[in-house]
Amino acid sequence: MISMKPFRIPPILLPAIAALFFAGNHAADAHAVFAHVESPSTAVRFTYDDGTPVADAEAEVFAPDQSTAFWTGTTDPNGRIAFVPDRPGAWTVSADDGMGHAATIRIRVDETGVAIVTPERRLSRLSGLLAGVGVIFGLFGLAAYRASRQARHS
Repeated sequence: MISMKPFRIPPILLPAIAALFFAGNHAADAHAVFAHVESPSTAVRFTYDDGTPVADAEAEVFAPDQSTAFWTGTTDPNGRIAFVPDRPGAWTVSADDGMGHAATIRIRVDETGVAIVTPERRLSRLSGLLAGVGVIFGLFGLAAYRASRQARHS
């Protein structure tokens, strides 16, 4: 008869397991904030990852190579701000809703005042979830490997 030791979950993995258990789709989930430049003016619209506007968020605009804000204020109910750049270069626009959600975008303005935006690459929510699950499985694999090595040397 084969005797097997019961598998014990290493205590270091318990927080990761708890995080997976509570990682359901809840209304209070944290949202990512995205910035979208709208043409033809230099207007920026901030939204959460579900498309909801980031309304009444603190916003700042920084001119190229400046550490003092060119403009400060709040986003409108549609999550928008607009500004008129007074020089060419890379402008920085950010918004923070005060609840831990923020976004910053760099907008290149040419000599004619036209905003040129390069689309940002970002992971989808599903990609992030799959990456997290992969890390957790990897940790379990390492723990199982270590446990099997210790069992052989005992």
